[in-house]
Amino acid sequence: MSFRYIPIEEEKKYALSIDPVYGTAVYSSRVSSRDKQNEEITEAEIESAITSAIWKMFDDERKKFAAKHNISELDVVLTDVRVLYIKLDGAAVQNPIGFKSRTIEVGLVETMVTRDLSEDIENHTPRKGEVSFTLENNSACAWAMKRDSKNKEFIFANVTKEKTYLYHADDKDGLYPLGEIGWGSDRVFEGVASFMQVGADTAKRIVSNYANEEMSQDLKKFFRPSLSGLFEDFFKEMTATSLNVKIKKPLVYVMCEDLTDLETDAISYPRTLPLKIEFLPFVSDKEIVHYEYGKSSIDDCFNRIAKRRMKWLTSNH
Repeated sequence: MSFRYIPIEEEKKYALSIDPVYGTAVYSSRVSSRDKQNEEITEAEIESAITSAIWKMFDDERKKFAAKHNISELDVVLTDVRVLYIKLDGAAVQNPIGFKSRTIEVGLVETMVTRDLSEDIENHTPRKGEVSFTLENNSACAWAMKRDSKNKEFIFANVTKEKTYLYHADDKDGLYPLGEIGWGSDRVFEGVASFMQVGADTAKRIVSNYANEEMSQDLKKFFRPSLSGLFEDFFKEMTATSLNVKIKKPLVYVMCEDLTDLETDAISYPRTLPLKIEFLPFVSDKEIVHYEYGKSSIDDCFNRIAKRRMKWLTSNH
């Protein structure tokens, strides 16, 4: 399914969850310099800074999204924007009005979809209730890791049955999609089914038993190198990706619903590999929606400004 509405509380509020095949969320910021640095910041100035940041970020990121989907930039729709933070001269403040500064930095998350999907979303909006915010589940999970982990720069890899979606959390406040690779959990189960000469369902049970220590030591010794070999292509792709984005201390967080029981130590990979890999528990879209709703100031004055300006900008686009 390309999208779904997820209820977030009893008052008929919903989050719109976009499938990464059809949409992208980018976490970034834009900085504007103030001409009158010795004057206090006004509400009108903040509104102008938010508007400018929304447009500049969308103008930059829609080019990449259009190229990925082989569509015109005019067919890229900004479907949601949220203000993550506001910084004055690099320091985060809760309410910048009344302060003085040289610069205003507006941190945003912008979600983009194709025009076709945007029209489909509008045709299926819940009849009762309010759509509070939109997220793309993979990037939201990666942002949660960036926000709560001591490791701020990493690659986040969400492994599905046929593909792996990649995201780069940079060493500042940015989080960007890197695209996808054609390696998925089915590659593991098909490989296990082949070398164990069993059916697909049995192969999944074998992997689960191995991950949960429900296997004899002799069988584990036999099984471990064969299973690890099935990850060889994945490790090569992660190494190449980390080199491309020039991460100083390469770290890859891996999340996969089908392999959620696996832990890092369950897989052997060359210790000469120039990166560290950690498997994470799987997080459902419902779980990340509730987490994001609890962490975000979705209904504060700056986000109300952002929603108004987004509607104005997109209606004139």
